[in-house]
Amino acid sequence: MMKNYNFMEEQEFSDAFSTEGQCYDYIAKFRSSGGKFVCPKCRETHTWKISNSVYECRDCKKQYSVLSGTIFKKTHLPLTKWFRIIDERASTVSGIRDILKDNGIENARTVKKITTALQRVFYNVRKYDSFYCQAGYSDVLDLCDNAIRSGTVKYLFHRAIQFAIEDEKIDSNKITACEQELEKLEEGYHFLRGPLPERIKNKPAFIKRAKKSLLG
Repeated sequence: MMKNYNFMEEQEFSDAFSTEGQCYDYIAKFRSSGGKFVCPKCRETHTWKISNSVYECRDCKKQYSVLSGTIFKKTHLPLTKWFRIIDERASTVSGIRDILKDNGIENARTVKKITTALQRVFYNVRKYDSFYCQAGYSDVLDLCDNAIRSGTVKYLFHRAIQFAIEDEKIDSNKITACEQELEKLEEGYHFLRGPLPERIKNKPAFIKRAKKSLLG
């Protein structure tokens, strides 16, 4: 498998995510406010760490896993392996199934679960992340290829992890804003060029064409 790390060098990745604790801490950071884990129920930050994966809220007395609501919940696969797979998906144009096979994961049920989850994650990055959404990549393969070419592999990896963490709660405001932007661009395209061709009407690729038209 040909890898192109660009900003995410192998040594940098190994130093950052070589242990389960490092991976759990990284996930917790995304779910924190002011450096403290936010209780999913009462939204308070009066929590303390029980273990790598579990926090307890001082106010409502509930215990929560850092992995709840993420693609990693109820997983038997080490987080270090999950992070490695996501990194390799971001930094290669190889398919997810090929990456899993290279990492020794061949159980049909596990392969299906991980493949489905990561396809959704990278699709959401492409569709809802403003940096990539406005670039108008036509598919996930195009997204990863352009990340490699432009040197944004590290950014794509971190955004993929963040979308994996927000799996059950993609920000509705972010989705609405994205859809509104698409509508505006489609209207602009229609005004300058006539009706949007059916072949690109429902594809993010039309963003490039619309923006080019709007900018003259």
